Amino acid sequence: MRKGYSMNPSCRSTAVALLLLLSAILWCDASAQEVQALETPDSSLPKVRMLIFKSKDCPECVEVLETVLPQLENDYPGQIETEQLEIGEGDNFLKLLALEKKFGKASEVPPWIFVGDQVAGGPEETLEKLPQIVPEILAQGGCDYPVLTPEELANAIEVRSVGKKYLAYFHQQGCKDCDRVSYLLLYLGKVFPSLEIQQYDITVHENKVLNEAMCIARDVPEKSRLVCPSIFIGTGYLIEDAITGEAAEKLLDSPEAAQQPWDLTEKQLNKARASIGGRFRSLKVLTVGAAGLLDGINPCAFATIIFFISYLAMIGRKGRELILVGAAFSVAVFVTYFAIGLGFFQFLQSIADLMQTLSLILYIAIAIIAIVIGGLSVYDFVLIRKGDLRDMKLQLPPALKRRIQLTISKRSRMRNYVFGAAAAGFAVSLLELACTGQVYLPTITWAVQDPALRQLAYPLLLVYNLMFIVPLVVIIVLAYYGLSSQQLAAFLQRRAAVVKLATAIFFFGLAGLLVYNIIPR
Repeated sequence: MRKGYSMNPSCRSTAVALLLLLSAILWCDASAQEVQALETPDSSLPKVRMLIFKSKDCPECVEVLETVLPQLENDYPGQIETEQLEIGEGDNFLKLLALEKKFGKASEVPPWIFVGDQVAGGPEETLEKLPQIVPEILAQGGCDYPVLTPEELANAIEVRSVGKKYLAYFHQQGCKDCDRVSYLLLYLGKVFPSLEIQQYDITVHENKVLNEAMCIARDVPEKSRLVCPSIFIGTGYLIEDAITGEAAEKLLDSPEAAQQPWDLTEKQLNKARASIGGRFRSLKVLTVGAAGLLDGINPCAFATIIFFISYLAMIGRKGRELILVGAAFSVAVFVTYFAIGLGFFQFLQSIADLMQTLSLILYIAIAIIAIVIGGLSVYDFVLIRKGDLRDMKLQLPPALKRRIQLTISKRSRMRNYVFGAAAAGFAVSLLELACTGQVYLPTITWAVQDPALRQLAYPLLLVYNLMFIVPLVVIIVLAYYGLSSQQLAAFLQRRAAVVKLATAIFFFGLAGLLVYNIIPR
């Protein structure tokens, strides 16, 4: 009788392990197939195919493509398909015009989405319409991409061969209306194949002069000059909302459209430069003068004036000596501050090209500085109202105050007291700049940031510094007639809050003006 076969224990263990491993592999494969089946959309499901026309650097397009469409794809997995066309490439713009004509609807806001027999344009309309349209189309069995026949594409526009035409277009980066007009210009370029379009960035100084000259030649109201979008055709013009396809075609159909709007004489350009400068000169002078006066009566400068008057009285400077010392001190302050401002202006002039390139950043930086100074002035105003002048933010540090007082003391004791007062005025101006410069330097930057007005730099510096020393001169005259430092100190206590509030209002107003210039219109 044969003995029964007995498997080696180690072989038995290996076999069991192999069987378990094989079972695990088969189970994982089956599970993966199940998951894949769940994740793979059913090809039999109806589909909605959308044709999307988009544009580069279009925030509305980004909003729709990154929010609205992903939500739809999430709600209807595997049932949403899109074809995205860049409007500026090939004949895509012609396709858009043909589809708008076929669908009988046009939208001014990108992106343009054609789905089924519907059209949606812009974030608001797509967000409102697509969630309603998609389930309706799916319930009807889905839809394919819209199709254009060669005839429909050829008849999208009526080409007019009427000779050479010229159009000048002024725009600004970030201007939504400018984006709309840029699409219109694409259309006009198709309708008038011989149309020559010159585009100008309105933020560039020479382009501002060109715009002003074109406006003067066409009697455009001042409030409508230097704005964008604006187009000039022949002897006509269209600005902002007045720019429509119908209005532009009407101007291009006129015989005057054969004239180049930018063909201007040097005399016309000089007149435009003078017009721009004249329109802003009065505003600049008044604003700079107000800033200089506020700077001259701020607590930083006023505290120095009080100490100066009290020290002169203490060392016995009276009558004629007081006037001479005060005059020397005032002239030295004026000359020093004017020189500082001139040096700062020369620095700005040396980086004029960089300033022009970074004009938007410069506007924003000055606006932020103005807002900060305005906010700190409000903070100081609140402290003063509570009777606390020591903790004000916009004031000289104690160390600098002591240095100024020491300088005045030493210089005022010189034998040649007039020269000593002048030397004191020079030294004190440099030391005091740590406080007064908070107003002075931002004001200079704002006043000369426009190249058209840089020829006004010297008059504006003169106005600022004359207004800056007006309080000093007035106080010296009053001291001559018996005003004491105690009376001056009492005046400062009563008026410091008003000065701080006026300073805050001034700088908030300056910031508002800058923000107004920054916002595209």
